[in-house]
Amino acid sequence: MTSIEVLQRAEAIVGEGPAWDARSQTLHWVDILAGTAHATTLEGVTRSFSVDGHLAGVLPTEDPDQLLLLMRDGFRLRKSDGTLRDLALPLADLPGIRFNDGKVDPRGRAFGDTMAYEWQGGDPIGALYRLDAAPDALTAANPAASVTTIESPTRLSNGIGWSPDGRLMYFTDSGAQTTYVYDYDLDTGTTRNRRVFLEVPKQDGLPDGLAVDDAGCVWIALHGSGTIRRYSPDARTDRTIDIPATQVTSLCFIGPRLDTIAVTSARYLLADGALGTQPLAGSVFTFDANTTGPAATPWAPR
Repeated sequence: MTSIEVLQRAEAIVGEGPAWDARSQTLHWVDILAGTAHATTLEGVTRSFSVDGHLAGVLPTEDPDQLLLLMRDGFRLRKSDGTLRDLALPLADLPGIRFNDGKVDPRGRAFGDTMAYEWQGGDPIGALYRLDAAPDALTAANPAASVTTIESPTRLSNGIGWSPDGRLMYFTDSGAQTTYVYDYDLDTGTTRNRRVFLEVPKQDGLPDGLAVDDAGCVWIALHGSGTIRRYSPDARTDRTIDIPATQVTSLCFIGPRLDTIAVTSARYLLADGALGTQPLAGSVFTFDANTTGPAATPWAPR
């Protein structure tokens, strides 16, 4: 049995987007629907701030004084004084869609993906974007950046990750119950040759956030089942971890040795009876990974 610890007891509606900043030894994570960002230390000390609207992720940047936010409509920079700066807002005129997850590739490029609020039963209208921003474009006079569509359409875009050598990119469309893998060009940030890495049976849960460890194995949070699974590079189940909350959402490697996994969770639409049996739903959990994985790469405009 793997020992599960509670890093931060919380009642997040939709806890998501864990990203470990190795410089400050801090875990960034969000409650999407509450529009709240949290930064939690290994001692369980949390600092928080809120934004106006939904917040899908908070990512470290090369400037420790700034964070990259994935808000409802797109990418913004936040300075430590709370000042927000628009970068690219591809959903500004699409109120029925929101950003849902994001990650930075090993070279410092930011990616973010989207979903329809009413994704079940409708046409797939989500997408996976790459944020393109040259450093000299991010000036006070010209703060804008652009996005490139990497994958579209999707139903419920979710977890993103890269193999240790950066030559493979993984991306989950939860609405299709599928995690895909692409050949990835680290020099250009482009993908090709999409194929199915893993199809998850519905009874096993919804494939949600993911992380890739230093051995090239893919860890996936299976939302609805309360389990984290580690899959070998050829998609065989290698390990299953039970979490005391059914709505696990995402995970990342944390700690000074990067050998611990942190798991976010949600309590969205859980009935009172279900909450009674899982009072820790919405909290952040940790367990010993018995392997190592990468910290979050800081976003670096390029």
